[in-house]
Amino acid sequence: MFTGLIQDIGKVTNVKPVGRGRQVEIFSPKLGSRLNVGDSVAVDGACLTVVKQQEQSFLVDVVEETLQKTTLANLQPTMLCNLELPLTAGDHFGGHFVQGHVDGVGKIIKFYPQTYEYWLTVQVPADLLRFVVNKGSISIDGISLTVALVENNEVSISVIPYTYTHTTLQFKKVGDMVNIEVDVLAKYVERLLATRGLTKPEITEDWLRDLGY
Repeated sequence: MFTGLIQDIGKVTNVKPVGRGRQVEIFSPKLGSRLNVGDSVAVDGACLTVVKQQEQSFLVDVVEETLQKTTLANLQPTMLCNLELPLTAGDHFGGHFVQGHVDGVGKIIKFYPQTYEYWLTVQVPADLLRFVVNKGSISIDGISLTVALVENNEVSISVIPYTYTHTTLQFKKVGDMVNIEVDVLAKYVERLLATRGLTKPEITEDWLRDLGY
């Protein structure tokens, strides 16, 4: 489990084919020494397993399915990526629940600075929109962000300067593809409603009490 708070920006130093997948080496002096073989690490929001650890870098295997469903197929040497280690007992929880299971790939269609922030608009796959709401959470390339506006199949986010400068968002431009993970809590709610035969329930005090709130 992750929180979507990026801990370092890694640099891809090598990519080689391994069967139908790929093995990627990532340079990260900040996190490399903290990882061991078998550990999990989120790379641009995708949870991967460390297969080799070096003093300032580590290697991960990216299987065929992950290549097909994420932007990791585009990784090449010198490219940068967002990195986050999983939560451990006692860690501060500052973002939202991020599983590292990418749900789909979106496309940046607007990205420009405003007075005190940056306005980011991403075109999101239609089948994911039911899990995205105003003021809700969404993970983009592993970054925990708060949704400012949902219109049609576009999701807009107000990005604060700190997030912009401490993630790969500072290098993104219109047309770039990004990994999307919707809020897992929204998935659980949909599943719960489905098991009760509800699709558009009327939210009442009794209904909330039945759900345990």
